[in-house]
Amino acid sequence: MSLESLFNPKSIAVIGASTETGTVGNDVFKNLLTQGFKGKVYPINPKAELLLDQKCYPNITSLPIIPEMAVIVVPAKIVPFVLKECGQIGVKSAVVISAGFKEIGNLDLENDVKKIASENGITLLGVNCLGIMNVQNSMNATFAPKMPKAGNVSFISQSGALCSAVIDSANEFGLGFSKILSTGNKTSLDEIDILEYLDKDPETSVIMMYVESITSTNFLERARKLEKPIIVLKTGRSNEGQKAASSHTGALGGNDQIYEALFRQSGIIRAYTISDLFNYAQAFSRNNLPQGDKFAVLTNAGGPGGLTVDAVEISGLKMAQLSQKSIKELGSFLPVAANIHNPVDVLGDARSDRYAKSLEILLSDKAVDGVIVILTPQSVTQVVETAKVIANLKLIYDKPIIASFMGDVAVKAGKDFLFEHNVSQVNFPDQAAYCMSMLYFRKQFLDNRKKLANIADNVSEKTRKQIQKVIQKALLENQKLLQGNIADEILEAYGLPTLKKSVARNSEEALIEAKKIGGKLVLKIISPDIVHKSDAGGILLDVLPDKADSGFQTIIENVRLKAPEAKIDGVLIMEMAEVEDGFEIIIGSTNEGNLGKSLMIGFGGIFVEAIKDVTFSLGKLSIREAEMMIERLKSKALLYGVRGLPAMDIKALIQSLIRVSELVTDFPEISELDINPILILPDGKGCKVLDSRIILG
Repeated sequence: MSLESLFNPKSIAVIGASTETGTVGNDVFKNLLTQGFKGKVYPINPKAELLLDQKCYPNITSLPIIPEMAVIVVPAKIVPFVLKECGQIGVKSAVVISAGFKEIGNLDLENDVKKIASENGITLLGVNCLGIMNVQNSMNATFAPKMPKAGNVSFISQSGALCSAVIDSANEFGLGFSKILSTGNKTSLDEIDILEYLDKDPETSVIMMYVESITSTNFLERARKLEKPIIVLKTGRSNEGQKAASSHTGALGGNDQIYEALFRQSGIIRAYTISDLFNYAQAFSRNNLPQGDKFAVLTNAGGPGGLTVDAVEISGLKMAQLSQKSIKELGSFLPVAANIHNPVDVLGDARSDRYAKSLEILLSDKAVDGVIVILTPQSVTQVVETAKVIANLKLIYDKPIIASFMGDVAVKAGKDFLFEHNVSQVNFPDQAAYCMSMLYFRKQFLDNRKKLANIADNVSEKTRKQIQKVIQKALLENQKLLQGNIADEILEAYGLPTLKKSVARNSEEALIEAKKIGGKLVLKIISPDIVHKSDAGGILLDVLPDKADSGFQTIIENVRLKAPEAKIDGVLIMEMAEVEDGFEIIIGSTNEGNLGKSLMIGFGGIFVEAIKDVTFSLGKLSIREAEMMIERLKSKALLYGVRGLPAMDIKALIQSLIRVSELVTDFPEISELDINPILILPDGKGCKVLDSRIILG
């Protein structure tokens, strides 16, 4: 699929170009004709002879040339017909602006369009989209009234309306654009196809995105290879977006947690507001990445400086410890009342020369990885002159600088100068701190990328075939819930440590099997109809071997009372682990459709839903990704040993997490998996799976 003809066509036909002012067909043609596009533009309208003094053609087959691109603005029902005509003459790409497809229930019509584009080798953008702009070559193939100024930022949006708003707001944030396009229904072309094109585009340095959902089936694998920073704003953060699920993992995950994991693993910067989207874009478009996480704050006001320090710490960064040389140099010229330690407060009477000397000292200090410069307008403040100082020093030093000239009218000229001279400027200094944290996140991702992608496939083909037989047998018997021996057989095959166990069908068998295992025992009901065994009275703890027969009867009676319709396949007799020696952890997975399989880890047992200290990732994990999942847990300190507690066997837990990721990605038939709990024991003693279930679907 070639996107060059979409972004840089030498000729364009507008099918549905209208003579009626104020219509989409009229606006698109007028924009292409009057806003500087150098290529040929042909209006297709069988009912008109001229449009804006240009000859109209009845259909695309009557044109004197074969256009590289067609922009289609006709009623939805005739889009397949005109697209087929485009294919017959060899049109390379098409932008279908027309609406009326799956967004209103016409899925079959949209599928027809997709099929025609595929069969004819047409690169298709849309349907139901605003269109596409290449600001660098003045191509406005949209119905937005104007183009923003040219720059190095490209924008992909699932919403045409947001495209229009971004175009209109661009100057306020000092951004210039390279490419802007609306994906609409993503009938054929989706985000990752466009991202890969823009990643190689020499006129694009930063990519902004607005998405409602991601439809690419291999998005993570492809996106993590991209070199240019991507900033995404996504809807669906509220609880309303969470799906119902029968497992803890599905219930705790929800849509947004999974997307959060996807973006983090892809190295994509997540913006939570439209302001963030703009601020992060200009920070990346105007700065090199920092080499470390230690930053300096330069301010002429104590209050904003203190708030910025808070934001630096909250965002996960550190305040740099200035060298003695820097402190001495700052003290040599700053007033006695000034603060010569970080944050450096040059006081409210600071003119541009005081800013210049201070900023150069901070930038030259090896302990400083970047500087946030705050200016509040005072009676003697030299706003534009200070902006010039910042811009000049940015040319000399390659460390990131983000300015925050606070205010509106009094600092507007300074803000404008910064924008014009490639310096990042945000309205408030806490935003500058968050921008710096995103720059550092990207630096960390790039440093770790090889480790994150280094996934070893350690499971043999013989093992996979063995498990495939178990799963296929269960599906043939319409057994969707696997637990007890069957679930453990699958986990054991993938190297997960399980307990000694056996299945009893009656009380006599329970007694015999219990004596074989020995020690304290756990008895659990085996039933495809019971997901949460403890709720149904289906678990007994601390059962001695000679009491296993009566324990069997107790469990059966409990379940018959609380779940009389449940099918009972027996009782699982298993050794009982001493949980006081370690911590109960949950490991789980759910099927996230086109995004793949999610992995969850957190503190488990009965506390999993109460505490909800969990974190998510997607796909088959590398060692580093598994380590990072554990590091993100809020209560992780408990696993590393605190207040006299022993350190836990983190390596064994990492291996268990990796094994689960291999299992669920190897077998798409597994829709949900819960290991709750897996007991992590002190260092060197490993882990033990205490309870598990697998749901097929």
